Parts: sequence; C-alpha cells; structure tokens
Amino acid sequence: MAKKAPDNAYAERVNGIIKTEYIEPWAPQSFAELKRYTRRAITHYNKKRLHRGLDLQTPQAYVNQWKQQSAEQCKIQIIHSLETPTFMQINLHKCVSSAQGPVCALP
Repeated sequence: MAKKAPDNAYAERVNGIIKTEYIEPWAPQSFAELKRYTRRAITHYNKKRLHRGLDLQTPQAYVNQWKQQSAEQCKIQIIHSLETPTFMQINLHKCVSSAQGPVCALP
C-alpha cells in the first residue's frame, strides 16, 4: 500500500477522473446514488471510454487483445515509484498471460 499519493500516481489519476468527469457532474444526492453512479462510472471507464495510452482502446478491449498474444508479443509496462522497495519490483522473466489478463510474478 502506498504511503502518499505520488507512490500510487496511476490509481490517484483514475480516482480523479472518476470524481471530476463522472461523479461531480452527476451530483448525487444520496449515498445510494453515489454508489450507483460510481458503479456506472467504473463500467463506462473500463468498457466504453477510449484511452490514448491503450492505443485508443477501452481497458477491456486492451486486456482481451493482450490475452490473445503470445508472451513475446505482449507489451510489458512497469509501474512503480523510485521508492518502491526492491522486493516488490517485478521480475520480467516471470511474466505470463493469465485468464485475468497481464500479470507478473514477484521475485
């Protein structure tokens, strides 16, 4: 778990997008509405919203495409901060495709 926002910049960015592009404009009036809108926002973000970093694909389409590639064809992206402990860094030689999508084993 990250101790400060810069340690988890990608998650913080997604949280900001969900908040500013979806939740705030919809202005939920109750906690039940907030939960419903949050589910709707996450579904849209993952299944309909095109992402430049994914070659203008949705995350769901990107994972589906990734699953169909061989290990040699897969793009491997390492996301960590300069403060990531060595024991948590990814061992690229153990990267595999799984039913859930791209995963890498920790050393």
